[in-house]
Amino acid sequence: MASGSRTAVLIEDLLRTLTTHETLLNGASDGSADVRNTVFTLPNNYYAYVRSVSSITGNYKNPALNAKVSNALVKQPEANSVINQAYDQHRILRNPVAVLEQGKIKIIHDEYTTINDVDITYIKLPAEFSILTDTACELPMECFNDLVAGATDLYIRHLTATQPKQQPKK
Repeated sequence: MASGSRTAVLIEDLLRTLTTHETLLNGASDGSADVRNTVFTLPNNYYAYVRSVSSITGNYKNPALNAKVSNALVKQPEANSVINQAYDQHRILRNPVAVLEQGKIKIIHDEYTTINDVDITYIKLPAEFSILTDTACELPMECFNDLVAGATDLYIRHLTATQPKQQPKK
């Protein structure tokens, strides 16, 4: 979807109740010799990445700097372009690079930067809701008609799938 389009704005508005952020602490290197990185475990209710910011100590200009810098999200194949190779040993990364892995977020950085923690903004999985136990739905009221229509369609499909098929009459 095009950013700023009517559909994108509508979806973003509907997801506002599921958008949250959390500070991830206790990151550790994954032990890769070719990559300077810090790996953090994603929250249990994580569903989709929105953005992240790293708290850093030091950079190539100021080793005593304490600052926050935004991370650039890349896909796994694109991560190779920022991994230090033998010919670019002292490369400087202006922004740390975030790579999502199974249940983890890896922040790749240069040798002059230390990542302290990561503040991640993400879309969380909605909690299960039920009309039987009075558990409220976290989605906004604007989703009500779509949820009811979807549940009705699903129920009707289930009923028609469990009925035995009638034999054609001879």
